[in-house]
Amino acid sequence: RTRTQACDDGQKNPNLFAKRLFVAPVNVSNMHWCLAAVEVDKKTVRYYDSMGSTGAAYLRALLRYLADEHQDKRGAPFDDAGWTMVSTTADTPQQSNGIDCGIFASYCAHYLPLGVHPTFSQQDVLRLRKRMMADTLANKIHGS
Repeated sequence: RTRTQACDDGQKNPNLFAKRLFVAPVNVSNMHWCLAAVEVDKKTVRYYDSMGSTGAAYLRALLRYLADEHQDKRGAPFDDAGWTMVSTTADTPQQSNGIDCGIFASYCAHYLPLGVHPTFSQQDVLRLRKRMMADTLANKIHGS
């Protein structure tokens, strides 16, 4: 499967539990973008915040969403035993200004389906912006 197929099969109402990974953008107070990722095969919910917040409330909300989806798709309660919630870690790429959160969230979303931990930094932002623009103009999603 291609990276795009692994992330989005074009379904309007996909069964998230049949996926290996799905990501969700998180808007904090209508001012800041972060990313949440659910690794279904690893039973892990992760939060990536380029400003360092733990995202505890968003992690809990996403686990609750999984419970609701499980009830809806499988007709049974969700067993969250063995699921791990991982807050922003020390090696999550961090921004040093108040405007680049969208780039940081977008590129975390880009690298995760590839199985690569994001390692870019604030110094890479101009290059990443140019890459995003070029990929958009070429009708590609982050070089996929």
